[in-house]
Amino acid sequence: MHVELLLRCRANQEAKPLESFVPTTLYRKLGMDSVAVAPAQNDALQHVKKPGGWEPIKNIKDPYVQEMGRFAVMEQPKPVGLVASMEFVGVVSGEIQLVAAGKEYRLVVEVKVTEKIIVHGCPVSSIRLYVAVVLDKPSDKSWKVLSFAPLELPVGLGHVPA
Repeated sequence: MHVELLLRCRANQEAKPLESFVPTTLYRKLGMDSVAVAPAQNDALQHVKKPGGWEPIKNIKDPYVQEMGRFAVMEQPKPVGLVASMEFVGVVSGEIQLVAAGKEYRLVVEVKVTEKIIVHGCPVSSIRLYVAVVLDKPSDKSWKVLSFAPLELPVGLGHVPA
């Protein structure tokens, strides 16, 4: 049986025989002179998940995600200035992307910030949002905080008219 098939090269739309894409020894071992592939199979390869691109985390309440947020807060250096302490409250939203080293999580973390200011005998506390980017490296079972910063609202959001 001999079937000749031409496949388009996406770079220049030039037709090329399948032999240029598949090693000759592979289809000869299968007992074929050539290989027939449905045209749509070429297009399906474009939908394979590749590294890059943020996607929402499906279950933000997952204990693994929550613990990663707690880890990001705990890894912050001891507060300076007016801030006395930072306490993890919870992860409120997040995204994930595949990278070469594993997975990156971009988490919006709710943090209770207590200041050194005392008003009427009580320290001043507030809930603030931070964005933490954490690298999850399953190969060595470790997490690394890549960044941790206050959440910045876009201009115009959060503005209260006088």
